[in-house]
Amino acid sequence: MIRTDGADLPVMQALTARLWTPGARWHVGDVAWGRAAYRGRERPTARWERDGRTVAWAWLEAGELCWLADPSADAADVVLDWAPGARETMVMAGDRPAVDALTRRGWSVADGPWFDHLVRDLAGLPPLGAGPAVRPVDPTDDADVLARAAAHRAAFDHLVGHTPGTPGEPDPARHRAVTGTWPYRADLDLVAEVDGTIAAYCLLWLDEANRVGLLEPVGTDPRFRRRGLARRVCLAGLHALRRAGATRALVCPRGDPGYPVPGVLYRDLGFTYVDRTVTYLAPYPAV
Repeated sequence: MIRTDGADLPVMQALTARLWTPGARWHVGDVAWGRAAYRGRERPTARWERDGRTVAWAWLEAGELCWLADPSADAADVVLDWAPGARETMVMAGDRPAVDALTRRGWSVADGPWFDHLVRDLAGLPPLGAGPAVRPVDPTDDADVLARAAAHRAAFDHLVGHTPGTPGEPDPARHRAVTGTWPYRADLDLVAEVDGTIAAYCLLWLDEANRVGLLEPVGTDPRFRRRGLARRVCLAGLHALRRAGATRALVCPRGDPGYPVPGVLYRDLGFTYVDRTVTYLAPYPAV
């Protein structure tokens, strides 16, 4: 076992890319976003090597165990041994090695939340058509970065269980951290504008090895909802991914009751269901 910090992010992403399939829990963009957008939080982190090759990584954040283990290396148990204080974790329903390890250790399935994993082939995209301007964010422009971060907070502050202004939510400094994290690309950080205001946005992450792009995050300022802006900026993002060399796109919206709109949007864009996550609760009190 090798304990790590953010300096080992490329190693974690290399394993993520090597193990990626349409039904995988993690994409390299998930790891980038999760580590960079919320930088500054306490997150014990570890990775494991066998014969000089990384076979698993994990981090613990506010009681949630985030992890990836190579199923061919039987590494799930060593990860679960490392974080006995974890209260919950999220794995793919179809990840039998992870599910079996959790079940064997007495972890129980929670009612939620869960995230559907939806995939779309990028051939045959419909044209963007006329409408509000969609453009990339300018990471060198402080005002643009500030407006982009404000749009993100506006989009997510309304969610049930979220406390507006919670420390750690992406602010301009954290968005700059995101822009400095591989595989961020400014041409894949898109916003839709209405009268000069960023009304919706879509950040896309390209895994060049697998030629698959991830949409994460996507949001709309509540003042501009029901205008088709999320659909427009996402469709523009799919075209941008295809120009960048991607052949597929992935998006992972909330799928549990109370969050019906994102799934409807993405299915309308041609995404189809592959698998979903399952939240497991630990069998012991948190320590």
